[in-house]
Amino acid sequence: MGVQIPEQLAQFFLSILLGTVLGLLYDLLRAVRLRGGRGLGHVLDAAYCLAAAGSVVLFVLSGDGELRLFELAGSLGGAVLYFCLPGPALRPLWDFWLDVLLAPVGLVEHMLGKILEICKKAFSFLRKSYRMSAVKFSRRVARRMERRRKHGQKDTKAPDCGEAGSGAAAPCQQADIGAAGDAVPGRDGPAERAQPAD
Repeated sequence: MGVQIPEQLAQFFLSILLGTVLGLLYDLLRAVRLRGGRGLGHVLDAAYCLAAAGSVVLFVLSGDGELRLFELAGSLGGAVLYFCLPGPALRPLWDFWLDVLLAPVGLVEHMLGKILEICKKAFSFLRKSYRMSAVKFSRRVARRMERRRKHGQKDTKAPDCGEAGSGAAAPCQQADIGAAGDAVPGRDGPAERAQPAD
């Protein structure tokens, strides 16, 4: 077998084209990687390396199956060619189109942020309202218990018989009757004084 220059030249130009496409892919992923953060950047770098290695292997296998240095040099040269000539001019274009594609995502993210903020405020308001109503309820219950305690103490006190007035005589008489054991008001009917026997 002789050296086939036209086939090798075609392979060389195709390897340059492969390098240019890989450079373009790297530039496109660069625009996403800059907006995605560090973790996404690592994932995209690993995916790019696998895609580049797989495409070079497939390119070599599509030819005669031998890896030749001029094919690797052509791929590397195509990537350098892309990064030197059209790459810097196309980067703002890729950034613009990525921003256009991600604008709805940013809008949805903004709306979700607003909804989350409203929900936080509403939850905070409801929590404060619940606490205030719980405090009011506990104070109301405490006041009722205090009133009941005070009223209960007034009922258990011995009536003050020394006070003048119409209302003071009846409790004293009832207390005397209950103490004598003759009649208990409310239980035995109207209280009457027992007459001493002659």
